[in-house]
Amino acid sequence: MHPTEYDNDEKKCLFLLSYLRGKNTESWKKGQSAKIFEPKSGVTPLTFQALKDEFKKHYLPADIQAEAQIRIEEAKMTDRTDNYVNDFRVMADESGYDDQALIHIFRKGLPNSLSAKILNQPQGRPVDLEGWYEAAI
Repeated sequence: MHPTEYDNDEKKCLFLLSYLRGKNTESWKKGQSAKIFEPKSGVTPLTFQALKDEFKKHYLPADIQAEAQIRIEEAKMTDRTDNYVNDFRVMADESGYDDQALIHIFRKGLPNSLSAKILNQPQGRPVDLEGWYEAAI
């Protein structure tokens, strides 16, 4: 969002609302738009911060960390290794798990043949999570 073009709350709110698509967002989007275009007297005007807070309340998981922990523990490598590693990195950052737990979970998500190959490589098994990522790729 360019700061000189979107220099007030109304413009910022409209910018954010313009990116919402899909039938699940339409009624919420209309309600928020009405707060901008048809404000009720005596009601505080919609601020960008208030809109962001409402958006998070309606569309983000209540507990991002718990949600990430569930996703990461169910994660399995199903296609390319680099995709699995990239997805795992994002979930790992959100999960709050320490590196030892993440190594265990990462290894469980690998195909058995790849996990065994990494565990039995001549130079020994990786000592940290980054080493596991590199060895898998």
